[in-house]
Amino acid sequence: MYRVKQLFGGSLTLRDYDGQVAEAMALVRALNQNDESRYA
Repeated sequence: MYRVKQLFGGSLTLRDYDGQVAEAMALVRALNQNDESRYA
């Protein structure tokens, strides 16, 4: 989570909890895809 916060900013933009969870998962998924493409 530290790397996600450093790359994408320290706060989430959506207000409700479910939206924040979805936003965090999308950021983690984007970061993981970036890491996979770097090592492939």
